[in-house]
Amino acid sequence: MNFILNFAKEWLRLLELPFRRAELAGPTFRKLYAILSKKKLKDETDRLRAYIIKQWLLVPFSLWPADFLGMGKFVADQLAEGHALSEQMVFLLDGLDRFPLPSAQEIVAAQERRVETGDYSRFLTNPLKFATKQLELVNNMELQRRWRRFKELFDVVKYRDADGINRRTMLMERNDRPESWVFDGKNPYSVYLTALNCLCEEFDLYGFDGDRPLLLKPTVTITAYGTLIMIPKYMSYDARRDLVTKAVSEAHNVHERKRQGSKWNITRQQNSMKAARTFLANEKALKAGLEGEARRLEVIKEAKLDPNTDLRIIRELSRIGAALFEVK
Repeated sequence: MNFILNFAKEWLRLLELPFRRAELAGPTFRKLYAILSKKKLKDETDRLRAYIIKQWLLVPFSLWPADFLGMGKFVADQLAEGHALSEQMVFLLDGLDRFPLPSAQEIVAAQERRVETGDYSRFLTNPLKFATKQLELVNNMELQRRWRRFKELFDVVKYRDADGINRRTMLMERNDRPESWVFDGKNPYSVYLTALNCLCEEFDLYGFDGDRPLLLKPTVTITAYGTLIMIPKYMSYDARRDLVTKAVSEAHNVHERKRQGSKWNITRQQNSMKAARTFLANEKALKAGLEGEARRLEVIKEAKLDPNTDLRIIRELSRIGAALFEVK
């Protein structure tokens, strides 16, 4: 019953996440839950790896250091088919048992919901200023003329993204360029994208929604590595005048793992993962027929416990770990 309730609770969490998370991650999420519901797995250490991937699917996309949709599907398929994970995958997954704090996840999820609608206003002291500039763009006769000619020359409907937007090449960290940046005069899409990039640069846009030009505004973007701030070139920037510094600080400080008030959450997370490792190590030792001191030493080694940990503590940690995985 607890397993069903936990699934329902986490499924609701998945539904609340933006960027179509439930639609994209739902099948893999259900498959991982089915794997975790098994009484025994071929390799019990894979239970923790399935759990780690499942938990990352519940984390806001902005905080992902890797493609957990792709990784989750691969791991779920491998385990469901009874295959062993490669040593490379084991190394990768065993380093991911560290999740962003719940408080940080809530802040980022709320920001992602705003971003999904194109709303960065919480960071701006005067959003009306940019609304006025957006209106000026809509009424710019030269831009309208250029866009009409653009549509005559390029199939803009064909190249719209899933949101119906003709979007220029997105900027990258340290001004790196994606492969699509390289011009190929024999490739119609390459010519189209280069022309769109130049038009957007001229009028300070990030694309077109139908015939509506989309103004490039100041943005604050949270990533797994840090916070990216875009200040458009048309702005004469003044930090105190243009940005709500408190909102920017709150966004960036989700990465701070030693803040006042967060220590208890970090400790609880670490203890949960220690219990999970102990449960799996103990199951493996029992399966190998180890008892007494031999089992204690093996569990300490596998679960990376304190050398003085006794069997009583190992049993208690195993009990907590079993509850984590809903294993009776």
